[in-house]
Amino acid sequence: MDAYEEIRQTIVMRLAGGEAPEGLGAFRDIVAKQVVNMVQPDISIAGGFAVCQKVEALAEAHGVRTLPHMWGSPIRLAATLHWQAVLPEAPGLIPEPCLFEYDMTENGLRPELSMVPFNAADG
Repeated sequence: MDAYEEIRQTIVMRLAGGEAPEGLGAFRDIVAKQVVNMVQPDISIAGGFAVCQKVEALAEAHGVRTLPHMWGSPIRLAATLHWQAVLPEAPGLIPEPCLFEYDMTENGLRPELSMVPFNAADG
């Protein structure tokens, strides 16, 4: 938390973070103290759909945008895409379209675990 606060006070650009916390309580101070502009819960680390929806509601109430973190297998990608589909646009928080983190690193498990790959198109 202290590092986020120090970075936020030092830089002029927007800051995203919060990929590793587990459970709703772990996000409370990150969001309430607004140490990031965009909180990035990872659905497989934070606690699944239910916890991530609560984190998003908490973030919206504090003027912090939610941008899901996604890194890894097509199973995690599918879960993240399903969650992303129900996230509100949060008008007024950051006047930009919906954002999505798309993992482009080499991962030998992707073709093995996904019969039909998810391909990024038009952005």
